[in-house]
Amino acid sequence: MITIWKTGDVEYPDVKEIKDKPVRYDINDLIEIASRTSTIDVTDEHNKDVVAQMSNFIVENGLLKAEEPNNLDLSGMGFSPVFEYDLIDMGDYYKPKNIVMTEIGYTKTPRSHIVYNSITVPNSEDNNMEDKQLRDALDTNKKLNEEIGELKSQIAQLKKANTKKDEEIQQIKDSYSDTDAKLKEYDSLKEIESQYNSMISSQKDDLIYKIAGDNEELKNEIKDYSIKQLETSLKLMSGDKPPKGETPLTNHTDDGGDPLPEEDDTPNEEEAIKFYEETFGEKPSFVKE
Repeated sequence: MITIWKTGDVEYPDVKEIKDKPVRYDINDLIEIASRTSTIDVTDEHNKDVVAQMSNFIVENGLLKAEEPNNLDLSGMGFSPVFEYDLIDMGDYYKPKNIVMTEIGYTKTPRSHIVYNSITVPNSEDNNMEDKQLRDALDTNKKLNEEIGELKSQIAQLKKANTKKDEEIQQIKDSYSDTDAKLKEYDSLKEIESQYNSMISSQKDDLIYKIAGDNEELKNEIKDYSIKQLETSLKLMSGDKPPKGETPLTNHTDDGGDPLPEEDDTPNEEEAIKFYEETFGEKPSFVKE
């Protein structure tokens, strides 16, 4: 096994976003890298050509290690892994989060300063990490995974609740749509009624004028009569006999015992539909086949 990376602070003076302070790698970062990496390309630092592959990553004695690649001269050389991660600003340093290793650079000047065939492998932390520390790090990761599992469960429950809420909202929208359709139907009927009433009023005015002319007193006397009564009176004035059951206008004085004249000019639904068809040439939308 050969060493790839170690814990400690690493400076990145050539990276604009993080050149002001180091990135601090700890044992948890190394464990995360090892757990996420199976096989990875090793590229030449100058031309980025793939020169080898590495696999079987482990954390041992506080160092990230892997199987030594075949046919690769390591004399005086080292490795600079390329990491992708989110950074958390800790004040004096950055802490990596969600770390992933995308490739490993083969170089004479690795950022970790680990050069093979040298006398020592420098490390800012104790390389001989005790088993207890490693177990503690693994326990921490286990607890984090449990917390992540609980959060995923909560998210699933929230999604289920949101789906139910969406269904309730849709039901309310549908009820609004039904109400809107009924309001439009009501408005259509009211419009027909208004047009019908206007037509009746105009017809009555015309009949009253034909009977009374400019006689305002007579106009007032007959203004509450129905259209049928007015038409009967007009026929009588022209010499025609009134239809059976119709009472023409006379000089009869009401002594209080006469029945009130019928108001039969209020439009009903059948008349409204007929008027609509004659006016617009089609059946209204509210009429069911």
